[in-house]
Amino acid sequence: MAETLYLLRKELEIRGPAVSRWPHYGKLAGGKSGHYHCHLNKGHPTYVVVWQIVNQTIRVLEIQFVGTHEKIDYSSFK
Repeated sequence: MAETLYLLRKELEIRGPAVSRWPHYGKLAGGKSGHYHCHLNKGHPTYVVVWQIVNQTIRVLEIQFVGTHEKIDYSSFK
């Protein structure tokens, strides 16, 4: 899983926060502006990554969560 996370991180660095080819990629609904997520894998357990755009002008983002789908509380990103 660490290898997949590394690939996502590199793609975020190169392309920015819109990485639509990743499974279940999308902006978190109802949350603070600039929060996105995607799944790193399919099946069980499913691993999720959540990141936030900190500064769009200089392209800074912060990965705020990496863990299983069962352990994430999306409301903590609102």
